[in-house]
Amino acid sequence: MSDRDERSPHRRPLVTLVGKYSDDRVELARELIDDGCAVLLCAGPPGCSLMRGEPCALLESTDATVLLPTDTHEQKVLGGLSLCAQNAPGCIVMEPSTVGIRGGAVHVRFAEMDRVASFVSSVLHHPSSRRNAESAG
Repeated sequence: MSDRDERSPHRRPLVTLVGKYSDDRVELARELIDDGCAVLLCAGPPGCSLMRGEPCALLESTDATVLLPTDTHEQKVLGGLSLCAQNAPGCIVMEPSTVGIRGGAVHVRFAEMDRVASFVSSVLHHPSSRRNAESAG
């Protein structure tokens, strides 16, 4: 049984924000905390453990991951963000973004961080979310 399974289903949802420092990242973190979430901040690649073929402790413990908007075209960074999106539970990619992952990632385009926070919270509390499925099982 993993640590995730042993946690209380009543704990605060944990959201990881991936992206370089910005006022939007700070505002989104505050909004999520105000909505009752705990927040982890990750600068993302190139220092990402996924890029070294290792697991990411943040992704293993988080309920949802938000990839913040990026305009980079640096292949190393885009490759790391793509790995993050592929391995992240409940991945939400904020547009505009040069991260081309589709698949299981949800792409959203909101200018206001309170709307992003509200969307993330609704995803976390939806009955189909991994967090709710684990606590029910």
